[in-house]
Amino acid sequence: MCVCVIQSVKNRYPKEFAYYTVHGKGSYPIYRRKNDGCSATVRGKSLDSPWVVPYNPTLLLEFNFHFNIKIFCDIRVVKYLYKYVHKEDNRVAFRITQDTGSETVNDRKL
Repeated sequence: MCVCVIQSVKNRYPKEFAYYTVHGKGSYPIYRRKNDGCSATVRGKSLDSPWVVPYNPTLLLEFNFHFNIKIFCDIRVVKYLYKYVHKEDNRVAFRITQDTGSETVNDRKL
């Protein structure tokens, strides 16, 4: 079996035919994949629309590069992005200044 076919099972391809795009709550959208009978032969294997990765034609023309674009319409995505962007570092920034007083300070490596 071809390596691309083995890896495609890992990536959950081919997708099933769908006549409409469906946005499920708390799940990935199911994109429209019409069963129009069109197929192409690539490396001796017949491929049709379930094998096509979602893409954005505008980005493809602009950057001449394929982006695997998916639309996420769930509030959890917004919460995740907000938490990711505003997460705090696991470091502390501080400054040690010399005091003119008589108190002794021991230096410690943090």
